[in-house]
Amino acid sequence: MTILLISVVLILVFLFGLLVMFIFTGMDRTITTMRTEIEADAKAYNPGVTMGHKIKPAIDFDDQLVQARQLAAMEAASLPRGANNRIGRAGQAKLVTAGKGLKNDPLSAVRIARFHGWDGARSGAPSVGAAGAAMATSVATAGGAPATGRTPRVHKPTAHRSRSCSAPCSTGSRSRSCSVPRSRRT
Repeated sequence: MTILLISVVLILVFLFGLLVMFIFTGMDRTITTMRTEIEADAKAYNPGVTMGHKIKPAIDFDDQLVQARQLAAMEAASLPRGANNRIGRAGQAKLVTAGKGLKNDPLSAVRIARFHGWDGARSGAPSVGAAGAAMATSVATAGGAPATGRTPRVHKPTAHRSRSCSAPCSTGSRSRSCSVPRSRRT
């Protein structure tokens, strides 16, 4: 009987040890996965890319817009009443364009970054002066022709006839009013 009692106690101690081992192994696995999720979540935000806003740049536009709305709401809630109004008093306008106020406005930053990317939102609107000046110089040097070396293609009016007259229309449209004067109609 004592041998049976000793063997039952040893089996119970062994089973209790297995139970404790499974509990601690599961807890260790849970802590490891939570730590990797927290690190991944911390690395998902890159304020250097998103102009200082806590928005994940790798997610799609709708989720970025949700995060930007939450950020804007938290910023507005932290300010005193009326402080987020950018109108100003008479003669002291505080209005700024959307491109210049991106550091303070996460919604506009996300909307601009949707089409131009975060680099485009950070760098601002492209300068048209350089491209326009290059185009004007190439047209001026070619004597009015494009710089491609080909002659420009001239579109001739279509020869279909309008419904209201028998003269060929110069616009190519099938409208009821004809653009050809009565003296030139055939």
